[in-house]
Amino acid sequence: MNIDIFILMGGAGIFINLLLAIFNLLPIPPLDGGRVVSSLLPNRLSYQYDQLEPYGIIILVALLYLGVFQNVILPLVNLLLEFLSNISGLNLDYLIFCSLLKYC
Repeated sequence: MNIDIFILMGGAGIFINLLLAIFNLLPIPPLDGGRVVSSLLPNRLSYQYDQLEPYGIIILVALLYLGVFQNVILPLVNLLLEFLSNISGLNLDYLIFCSLLKYC
C-alpha cells in the first residue's frame, strides 16, 4: 500500500480543520467569533452588534469576494501549519506539497 495517500489525507485533514477553525473565529455575528466579540462588549454595544446577525451571510460573501480569504485566512492557516510543524518536528508543508504535486 502506498504511504503517499495517507500523507495526502492527513495533510488535507489538518489543512481543512485549520481553515474551518480560523473561518469560524471571524468576528462576524453568525459565527462563533461574532459571539465571542458580542460577549466581550458592553450590553448596549452588544445589542447593536447582534443586530448585524441577519446580514452576516451577506457580509461573509462580500468579504470572501473582496479577497479576505486569500489575504487573511490562508496566511493564518499557513502560520499555524508552520507552528505545528515546529512543535511536532514534522515538515507538514513539505509532506503536503510532495503528496499533492508528486514533486519530491
